[in-house]
Parts: sequence; C-alpha cells; structure tokens
Amino acid sequence: MKHLSISLFVVLLLVITGQVYAGYNWWSYGHFTDEFGERTKNTFIEIETEGVFSNSATTGSKLYVQVLVSKNGRDGKIALIEYNKQRPAQYFIGGGYFKLKNAAGDIEQYRLPHKWNQEGAMWFNAGAFIKFMKKSIGEVQCIVYDEHSSLYKFKLNSDGFTNAYNRMKGN
Repeated sequence: MKHLSISLFVVLLLVITGQVYAGYNWWSYGHFTDEFGERTKNTFIEIETEGVFSNSATTGSKLYVQVLVSKNGRDGKIALIEYNKQRPAQYFIGGGYFKLKNAAGDIEQYRLPHKWNQEGAMWFNAGAFIKFMKKSIGEVQCIVYDEHSSLYKFKLNSDGFTNAYNRMKGN
C-alpha cells in the first residue's frame, strides 16, 4: 500500500507540475549551456531512443537516436549514432530524408541536409515536425534514409510531447 501511495503521488506531481518523465524514450525539458557550461535562458525538449541501421557494410546494427526541438519552434536536431554510441553517421550521399508515420497512418517527410556535424547530428526545420507530433498518439515510426544505401529505423513516443513543448514555450 505504501508503494502504491508513493507511485500515485509521483504521477499526481507530474500531472500538476506539467513535467514529463525524463527517462528513456520520453520527452524531457532542458536548457542549453554556454561555453562555460552555465545554463542559458534558451530551452529545448528532447527524446532519446534506440533503433537499427543498415548500409552497404552492415544490416540491422544498433543505433542510438536523439531528437531535439528548440524553444524557437523552428530548429530541430536529429542525432544518429551508429554502433551503440561509438560512431556518429558522417554524411548522406546526395542528401537524405526523415520520414514519420503515426498510429493513425498519417505520414510526414522532411528533406535533410547533405552534411552531418561531428556529433552525428543535423538541424532541420521543426515546424511541421511539431505539428505532426502534437496530433500523434503513442508510437511514431521513423525512418531516416539517403538516396543510396543508408537506412536508419527507430520509434519515438509521442506521449508527453505536447505537455513538454507547452512547458518549454511557457518559459
């Protein structure tokens, strides 16, 4: 009974404060830091998950994924780290695409830039992504691919996105 009371208290606290569980495959809220490692007023929400990737050298290898949306609502970042956080993806030959499908069967696709940064990430325009995630419920299937052989598959949890996004926009 004591465990149940504590669990209910935590759930109630999360609902009242508008906070989102900051765990794996859940949307969390944070602040960017400056060159000294100090928090800035600029905020973001992010989610981390895992998936698989394939290319001309491998099939079904482990993938670590981070998706971030900044407070301005325009900037989104997707980081794809290959082989269990050991090697970031480098670039797409001829550009790439980020494709999403929600439980209702709605599909969105975004064009991605040719080059990735050294962390295995690239920035994209997040406006359409935000709208898509707000209307989605539950699991969103994601595919990132290029015009040749690279294919990255993962799933995002859309639950809590709107709550985390509204909290970020309120600050």
